Amino acid sequence: MKKRTYAERLTIPIVGTPNMSFYSISGTLLAKGYVRIVIGGRGPYIEFSDDQIVKNNIYMPKHCEHKMQNSLSWYWEYRSKDKSYVKLYYQKLGVSNC
Repeated sequence: MKKRTYAERLTIPIVGTPNMSFYSISGTLLAKGYVRIVIGGRGPYIEFSDDQIVKNNIYMPKHCEHKMQNSLSWYWEYRSKDKSYVKLYYQKLGVSNC
């Protein structure tokens, strides 16, 4: 049996849409719309523009605050403000589709 690629297993389009909302499993709204799916070495990531993220529903954990001071950090890490604890990255350096 042929092993399916990440792109073949996606259930949403690679090209984003402003009409799709993203919720944590606990029901917290995290984003309204998305830009695209980026498939990296560790799998697919959903890319959002800054205005699509519902910022009132996420926060930066204390143990991640040091990355804001580090110019070598590739991303800043945020989490949802609910028991689902969904991880969101603010990508500081550009990415491209692989």
